Amino acid sequence: MNPEEPTPRVTPDTAALPPSVAPEDRLAKIADLLGECPPPDMAGGYDQCAHGTWPCVITQAVWLAQGRDRDQEVHAACQAPAREAEAEDASWEVYQEQLAAEREGRLPYWDAEAETEAG
Repeated sequence: MNPEEPTPRVTPDTAALPPSVAPEDRLAKIADLLGECPPPDMAGGYDQCAHGTWPCVITQAVWLAQGRDRDQEVHAACQAPAREAEAEDASWEVYQEQLAAEREGRLPYWDAEAETEAG
């Protein structure tokens, strides 16, 4: 490089063009570029993502490009917190039963039932 010559600049006219995407792959490429927003913590009272009320237009565009149904996706996202709460409640009940069994000097009910069935 000659120090007297100006540094070459990349302009829209001289920028390298990205490789062309096949027409059948364009929707998948768009979905990859956009990326969907994760559902907010609806159980905690949130309904917003970084772009606005979830599902935002970007998330809906990704779903559309991927051929996914908006109503099914929203339903699945709303069901997830309910399933998590049920699992947490079940875990809490198991923990409480274990504490009670230890305190009372007995087996937890599931172990006692297994012993009764085996004996």
